[in-house]
Amino acid sequence: MVVQRDNMQEIYGQIEWEELLTAVKKLANDKSPGLNNVPPDAFKARSLQNLDALHSFFNAYWRGEVDFTEWHGGQIVLVPKSGDLSDPNKWRGVTLMDMGSKIFSSILCTRLFNIY
Repeated sequence: MVVQRDNMQEIYGQIEWEELLTAVKKLANDKSPGLNNVPPDAFKARSLQNLDALHSFFNAYWRGEVDFTEWHGGQIVLVPKSGDLSDPNKWRGVTLMDMGSKIFSSILCTRLFNIY
């Protein structure tokens, strides 16, 4: 049963350091890079100083101080499933996103799921 809440302050706070670290750790290794051609492994290999800069960028974006136009879109790439590839049902679309956008989205999704 879902209980409606009057106030969801948990979602409005600044991005916490632990939220960023958790989101970066959740990135899958050896996957396609996003639109910026930076693979997830590169974010996992960043130093704490570089992650701190990313943390600052995310909070500036969250406060509406900056806007990253790269985060406004994605590119759909067709990936074949197994079987007869002449059948359109044997293909699926995968959206490539900027990796920063993917990490930020992961943080927001985690916040939303933790509300209930």
